[in-house]
Amino acid sequence: MTEILIAVVGLFAGAVVAWLWRGWFATARVGPLEQLLAEKVREIDALKAEHARAAESLRTESERRIAAQERLAVERRAAEEKLALLNDAQQKLSDAFKALSSEALKSNNQAFLDLTKGAYAELSRR
Repeated sequence: MTEILIAVVGLFAGAVVAWLWRGWFATARVGPLEQLLAEKVREIDALKAEHARAAESLRTESERRIAAQERLAVERRAAEEKLALLNDAQQKLSDAFKALSSEALKSNNQAFLDLTKGAYAELSRR
């Protein structure tokens, strides 16, 4: 009977040692996994922060681009208006020059005719 008791106590002691060993082994494996998990959580948090900064930067740059496009459109309209004014002024100056040159030519022709009439009349009298 002592032998059976020793065998039962030995089995019990072995079971206790096995259970303790399993707990220690599991704890030894969980520790690095917890550290890895914590590291990955930090990486995810850093990536989220970086994403938020990038999204904010993108939003800011989009707003700047839109504002620049609006300024460009305003400046283009102003340039088109100035060009239209310049073209109109050029046309008016061209018309005025044509009118003045025509009038000067007409006046010059009339003066020439008057001069030739006078010269012809004088020559006719002689």
